[in-house]
Amino acid sequence: MAEVPLKPTLVAAAGFDATADALNLRDAMKGLGTDEDRIIDVLTHRSSLQRAEIAAKYKVAYEKDLEEAFASELHGDFERVCKYMVRPITTLLAEELHRAMHRPGTKEGVLVEILCSRSNKEIRLIAAEYHKLFNKSLESDIASDTSRDFEDLMLALVNAERDELHVKPPKPDPAHPAAVKPVPQPSAERAQNQAEQLYKAGEGRLGTSEKSFNMILATQSYEQLRLTFEAYEKISKKTFEQAIRSETHGDYQDALLAIGKT
Repeated sequence: MAEVPLKPTLVAAAGFDATADALNLRDAMKGLGTDEDRIIDVLTHRSSLQRAEIAAKYKVAYEKDLEEAFASELHGDFERVCKYMVRPITTLLAEELHRAMHRPGTKEGVLVEILCSRSNKEIRLIAAEYHKLFNKSLESDIASDTSRDFEDLMLALVNAERDELHVKPPKPDPAHPAAVKPVPQPSAERAQNQAEQLYKAGEGRLGTSEKSFNMILATQSYEQLRLTFEAYEKISKKTFEQAIRSETHGDYQDALLAIGKT
């Protein structure tokens, strides 16, 4: 699948001063009326980490959560968006996953958007926050609210066992020397083997063996997957994206496509 260059639209502000921003937000909400433009100017020009720091400084300085201040001074969609923007991203994503699975009809697209593009560390943090907030495991809710191939893929992703070349491995534990698994480097030979497995699991048979798709797409590094997709195209004369579109459907297809484009 072709790589799409991505460029963030909201980046960390230079010369950032969380205390000054907290004061600016408080002044914007003091007295009669609210200066919404000042609030927008602060929140839309700070990164997620910077907004979290502003919220922490606000609570220390004024003994009130910034979200509570927004709730008392703002209204409607503007209030909701401002509260979301100062909420820790892990909390926000855990809440969105819970909301997606506990409203009438599970919103699978939310699970795809969150789980198919996160690192192992991010997924583990989200899962821990989910349990902290709702006293249930993310895995159990996925298992009870999704089904079949889509469920299997989501559970495989929540296991957070993808090979990650860019992540520094933890220091070996002398008491458990085998616990740290070395991350395999991308391999053309392995790519060829995986491409053949994927072809035999999809286009090369009647029906599709989703287990092979899940095992490879949920565990291999993105660098390895790119090599595998290139090898697949040589075997099939189709791109892997074209194969997914012809061999799968629905939410499961959306999830595979999302992983392939990451």
